[in-house]
Amino acid sequence: MSDQKNAEQVGIERDELGFWKIGQLYRVNPPFNGFSDVPWLNDDQKAIGEKLLQALKVQPKHKSGVGTGEIPAMDRIQPITSLNCLLCDPESFNVFFEFYNNIVYLTTGLEDHDEILRAGTHKKGIDMTVKGKDPDVRRRLQNALLMCLALAGERNDPFWLRTMAITPIFQEEPSETGDDYFISGEKAIMIKHPLSSVWTDEESLCLQFTYAIMRDEMTDELWERCMATWSLPETIRYLFWVGMYNFCLMFQTTFFRRKTW
Repeated sequence: MSDQKNAEQVGIERDELGFWKIGQLYRVNPPFNGFSDVPWLNDDQKAIGEKLLQALKVQPKHKSGVGTGEIPAMDRIQPITSLNCLLCDPESFNVFFEFYNNIVYLTTGLEDHDEILRAGTHKKGIDMTVKGKDPDVRRRLQNALLMCLALAGERNDPFWLRTMAITPIFQEEPSETGDDYFISGEKAIMIKHPLSSVWTDEESLCLQFTYAIMRDEMTDELWERCMATWSLPETIRYLFWVGMYNFCLMFQTTFFRRKTW
């Protein structure tokens, strides 16, 4: 007992954001300061990179909530996404970003990355966007964001789990405060249980659809339910969405050196 009383608590040092301290967060650092010293790029590639970098630095047409205190936890975790490491190959980043914007529009009805970032980083979510009063856009965005959380749970990705836990997901009806847009603890802990009674029929379908894709477990019965609920075009777009975010998480986990968030 005396040994237990005298034992010291072993602490792990935290960084300025409160995460466990790590010497180098990324395996390759994004060239945020310009491309002049990036030896593996030619002049044309550097020009593409500078144009992309400028686009990232300019004030977005739909101001995001990051850095404004809207969602304090988002201010800490959202800016450190490792997808920015793709800037090390500007041509690849350019292709990815164009693809991403197109899938955002097709799946949710929102215009592009800029607008979905606005919806995902303000307490009032989609209410902050141009299409905030469109009930179908609200429904589709909610489905898409719930699928992102399911992806995080299925991949057991701690960075993406924390990110989606603080993202306004449930956006079916306008809210006075926006607080009810965040996932409840009850639903969060049941994310791997799509048949739970905590979910509505469409929420349950979103989860089952996501897991079926990721586990190669699509059935005729589930497919027919997707057809009845969403139609073929909407189902195909959700398929693109799940694939795209699984693709994003592949980049994230490759570039991040940190494994514990």
